[in-house]
Order: sequence, then structure tokens, then C-alpha cells
Amino acid sequence: MRIKKLITLTFIAVVVLLLSNVNTFAATWNFIWENTYVKIPVGDALYDYSNVPTATLYKDGEALTDAKITYSRDGDWLYYLKDVNTSKVGIYKVWYKAGEYDKYKPGTCTGYKALITFEVYDNISPQVNIISDVINIERLSIDSSELDSYLLSNVIVSDNYSTNIKTTVSHSIDINTIGLYECKVLATDESGNITRDKFLVNVYYEDFPSLSCTNSDNVIYVNLDDKIDLKDYIKAYDRLDGDITDKILYDKIDSSYIHDYDTNIYVTNSSELTSILPVHIYIIDDVSPVITLKYESINLDYKTDLDTFDFAYYATVSDNNVIIEDNFIYETNICNKVGVYDVTYYYSDGFNSVEKTMNIRMLSYEAPKIIVEDISIKKNSNIDLRNYITIYDESDSYAKETLVIDDSQVDYKADGTYYVTVSCHNTSGLYSEKKFIVYIESDLINSNNIGLFITLMVLLGLIIISLVIVLVIFIIKRKKQFNTKSSI
Repeated sequence: MRIKKLITLTFIAVVVLLLSNVNTFAATWNFIWENTYVKIPVGDALYDYSNVPTATLYKDGEALTDAKITYSRDGDWLYYLKDVNTSKVGIYKVWYKAGEYDKYKPGTCTGYKALITFEVYDNISPQVNIISDVINIERLSIDSSELDSYLLSNVIVSDNYSTNIKTTVSHSIDINTIGLYECKVLATDESGNITRDKFLVNVYYEDFPSLSCTNSDNVIYVNLDDKIDLKDYIKAYDRLDGDITDKILYDKIDSSYIHDYDTNIYVTNSSELTSILPVHIYIIDDVSPVITLKYESINLDYKTDLDTFDFAYYATVSDNNVIIEDNFIYETNICNKVGVYDVTYYYSDGFNSVEKTMNIRMLSYEAPKIIVEDISIKKNSNIDLRNYITIYDESDSYAKETLVIDDSQVDYKADGTYYVTVSCHNTSGLYSEKKFIVYIESDLINSNNIGLFITLMVLLGLIIISLVIVLVIFIIKRKKQFNTKSSI
């Protein structure tokens, strides 16, 4: 019995010793997780956040940064990744698992499994749209208990996620007392996101002062850099106070640059009733640009290459604003023919347009050519010297119409040598002149032989008449002889 007990004690001691050696020499492995609480804005893709939680493998308390850890993120035990709905705000749990099967292979060790929390949250505040920046409520027209509901009707609230948005108004409006009050709007969605806005409430009595603009559609034009008093355009009248135009108030008008904007005109009567008139202000440019011509007119050779000619050189533009080069243009009807043409320059600064015209005379720089030879004519001849003269001008045909023949020195009734002067000019004002000789010669029958010529003509006539008489007599005799023979 004692021996059996001794053996048992010895066995227990050996087991305890073996277990002691195991705890002394075996390695300690564990996983430690980071980023196990993940926040996802509602509507975002889950995939962009599912890889955020990570684990690090530790051996005997030392991080193994070179361990090749693989993950299982699908989940188990009622906590699955597929159950995370990023379109719905809420808290979701998913079991993640980590393992190292390539290098260290510690097996399933402490911390290999972690419960990851995903919070889908809404971080976008509601959108508040104020229908009217100023609403008018007639004094005592609404019960105080209904005022907040009425004020909320001036507000439209929407949200990216929440359908149940708490919207409240806060104010110090006294519906019994006329005045201009501020109403603050507070909109809170289900996630606690807040948006604030405000508008004005004008509690009025029915006899508010009237505001009117002398310009149609309440539009007022102000010249650039001008100082303006809107009282020249706005009239204010109150039934009790009369003309209260001098009490109108408005923001300062900046006319230093061209723009337009809306503004409000305010006027308050002695009963502290305030009326508001919206107007639109246009700051405009009333100064027209100026086109300056270097010359009022220019002369060009009609052979000028118009494709390369710089018409823009002859005009410049100035303005009180920056010159826009693309707005400076010109038009012309010019062509390569002698004549007078126009070049019209145009410029617009966006408000004012101007134009100016320069004349261009297309001229020929070559005088017309006169072609004529010396001629010989008979005395007392009736001739037109134009038939012997040719005018040539390449630029135009006008030179032919200006031909002048000076034959004042020619005596067409007397033999001799005479000089004739011919001149012409073209539309470019260039003149040509040429002289030629006209020879006057005697007729075939001169005055000294006229008597002889007449005598010869009379004799020739007498001879012809005698011959005719002889011929007639001969014919009569022959006819008588023929008749005599016929009767026998």
C-alpha cells in the first residue's frame, strides 16, 4: 500500500516537472488587432472601408512585421459582413479572422478572431431654403399659438438621409406690435446634424408707407463713377406723414466698376412702420469710345496689293475702359480700280458703339498715252482729227472723254505745214500733251484751171450730142430703106 502510494506520488511529480518544462520552453503566440471600430459616412461603399481593421502577429511579445497575414472578413456566428448596410445609419458587427500560414505558422492562437464594429453615420447637415427673406404679417392677423406654424411655412427643409427632420423657429416676435423682427430657423436631422438660417418678419399695420420707383420695373441705371442719390428715383409717401422721401435708406452704391445687383430701399414712418422696395441697380458705362483717324483721306496706287495692306494702321481707339482688341473692326468696299472708296471703323465697349469713316482715293500714277502721227490732207478737206488720235490709259477709260484738240493755228483753206496740240487727262488728274503736224496740200483742180476745165467739159458735151444726133438720123434712114424693100 505504501509502495503504491509512493509510485503515485512519483508519477505526479514527473507530470508536474514535465508540465513545468513545457511552460518554460514553449513560445507564446498571439494576434493584436487595430482599427476595430470603423466609421462609414452613409451612402459610401463598404468595400472602401472593409480593409481598415488589421492584425499584427506577436511572438513572445515581439511584433513580427514580416509575417504574411491573411484575413477572413466574411464573418460568422450571426455577425456577417453582408449584413452591413451602408445606406442605413446604424451599428454593425462582423467577425474577422487572421491567420499566418506561410512563414511562422503559429496555428490558431490567442486573438486570431476579432469582433469588428462598423458605424454607418450621417455627417451631412440638413438643407434649409428660405422662401422669402422678408415676410409681412399684418398686426393681430395671426394668433400667437399659430405663429410658429405660419413661420415654418416660409421654410423648406430637406436632408440627404433623414426623413424625420426636426425644424423649429425661435424669435421674439410680438404680433401685437409693429416692427421688423428676426426669425431664426434650426433644423436637426436624426443624426444630430444641425443647420441654422434666418429671415425677417415685418409685423405691419395696414397703413404702411408706400414706396415707388420713377423708373419702370424698378430698374435704376447709374453711370460709371457717378455719385447718385436714389431719392431722385424713389418716392415715399405716408397717409399721415405725407412725403417722407427724405427718410428712405439704402446701402451705399459702388459705381467704380460695371456690374448690376439687387438691393432694397427702406422707409419708416412715424408709427415705426417700415416698407421695403426691391430695386435692381445697373452700373453702366455712359462714355462712348473715340475712334481717331490719322488722316481723313488717303491716296493709294490702284495697283496696291490690298490683301497685305494694313488698314488698321490708320485708326486708333480710346476709351475709359480697357480696349478690347477683338471689338475693333473695319469694313471697306475698296477694289483695285480707280475711284473713291470708304473704310469704316467700328468699336464697341459692350455698352456704346461708335464708327468713323476714312476716304480712300485709288489713283493711277501713270499719265495717259497719246498716239498720233503726222498727217497730210487736201486743202478745204472736211475731216475730224479725232479719227487719227488714239488715247490709251490702263487705269480707266475716262481719259478718252477729256481729249482736247487745239488746231487753232491750222488754215484748212491754204497750203502749208501746221502744228496741232492734243491733250487729255485721267480721273487721277494726270495730264498728257502731244503735238503733231498737219500738211495742207493743193486740190487736183486749182482755181486757175477752172475755166479750161469748164470749156473742155462743154466741148465734150457738144461732141456727145452730135454723135447722138448722127446716130438717130442713121437709124431713121435705115428704117425707111427697109420699109421700101418690104413694099416691093
